[in-house]
Amino acid sequence: MSFILSPHVDKNKIFIIRRNELEGRLDSEYYRPSNYEDLYKLQHSPYDYKKLTKICDRIVDGPFGSAIKASDYVEKGIPFIRVGDVTNGDGALKTDNFVFISEDAHNKIRRSKVEPGDIVIAKTGATMGAACVIPNNIIEANIRGDLAALTVNANECLPEYVATYINTKIGQRLFWRLDSGGTRGRVVISNLRKYPIITPPISVQRKIVEKMNAAFEAKRKKNEEANRLTISIDEYLQEELEIKLPETDNSLESRIFKTTVAGISGNRFDPFYNQVYFQDVEKEIKNGKYSTIKLKNLCSMIRGVTYSSNDEIFDNSGIGILRANNIDLYTNELDLNDVRYIREDFNISETQKLKKDDILMSAASGSKEHVGKVAFIEDDLEYYFGGFMMVLRVYPNSINSKYLFSFLQSKVYRSFLFRVLGGTNINNLNFSTIRNFPIPVPDHIKQSSIVEKFDNIRTKSAKLRKEAQEEFEKQKNEVENMIVGVIE
Repeated sequence: MSFILSPHVDKNKIFIIRRNELEGRLDSEYYRPSNYEDLYKLQHSPYDYKKLTKICDRIVDGPFGSAIKASDYVEKGIPFIRVGDVTNGDGALKTDNFVFISEDAHNKIRRSKVEPGDIVIAKTGATMGAACVIPNNIIEANIRGDLAALTVNANECLPEYVATYINTKIGQRLFWRLDSGGTRGRVVISNLRKYPIITPPISVQRKIVEKMNAAFEAKRKKNEEANRLTISIDEYLQEELEIKLPETDNSLESRIFKTTVAGISGNRFDPFYNQVYFQDVEKEIKNGKYSTIKLKNLCSMIRGVTYSSNDEIFDNSGIGILRANNIDLYTNELDLNDVRYIREDFNISETQKLKKDDILMSAASGSKEHVGKVAFIEDDLEYYFGGFMMVLRVYPNSINSKYLFSFLQSKVYRSFLFRVLGGTNINNLNFSTIRNFPIPVPDHIKQSSIVEKFDNIRTKSAKLRKEAQEEFEKQKNEVENMIVGVIE
């Protein structure tokens, strides 16, 4: 007599698997019924259903451990692709933050080299499953250990199709199903080889790729328009404050300069910090239309919650902690899709809870461009912020907090951050680093006027980005239907 579950239970949380359905794993997540619904769709598609290993000539991961040493990194050499270079869900490879290794180091790990047409997939972390194709302008590169590289058999599939398939919603769900079950998402190569994929005829694959490319292009154009609006905020702010950033000059003459002992007394004395350009920016701020007040006299700084991995929990029943990844680098808006939670009985100060008009700032990151990015807290939130973050909390009647937020996004302020962070290997801020930065402070009426303009432009920019993403998701859904054979 077989055991039958009550029809009232949630079948995605409580379910039965027969012994003959076990595939060598005993974790419940792998056998969740919703995963079987995806597999059922694939198996009943009019197209061939295969494992990834059947369509690839090569599936490898990058080197772990000490294979690449600090001394192997060079200013120019072989691109060494990292997880952050693979755009999550967009199928694009970001090249603006590439790091490079020497040719000798590359030759030692040639097993994981990639060339144009190869596919790179993130196999660990929050962006696990993000896939992209190596473009033709990268002749040869290598990958870190948290990535996998595929060389697709040209007779079986187009690499662009395979990357598109992996990046669809169904492709991502099936990828995460292969997670090895650790506390940090991870797909091992032996599991990746078993990844299920639909292989339509090449002509259908080409249609799918063309449709997806058109969707990417439409999204890119709308986002470019949104970016132009965002840039106009900075131009408007400089105009209103009568601050004009000097032109950058990289000529030899501009890089050789003199200074006095008095000019560097009590400050850094390295050449990078004392460049003429940075001194000119400082003069522009002082000579601007409005008098300046040091940041320390406008706001207090609160450092975030420090906790250990033992305090983390893996559902949302605990205390929500926001981190650097919760601030969008390009829109400066909060992104609450990947919040870290810690145990509910953890002792936290109420001052570390996010309040209306707070400015949340990333204080440390593996990448300099993320250090100092900010988000504005519109209302009191049931979230706290982590130890690599800080909050600027404006003193009463000192400054309009949203005006300060808008200034902290400006090129003027970013040039100051570049100055204090550049020329060093330190990618973190503390309040002592920025406390003396001069902030131009117009009267409150002017501040409100700037904020109103700022909000209007941000609203238009956000609307364009939302439209771009919604249209892109619609196209992705149509592509998914083409893949499983629902539409041609």
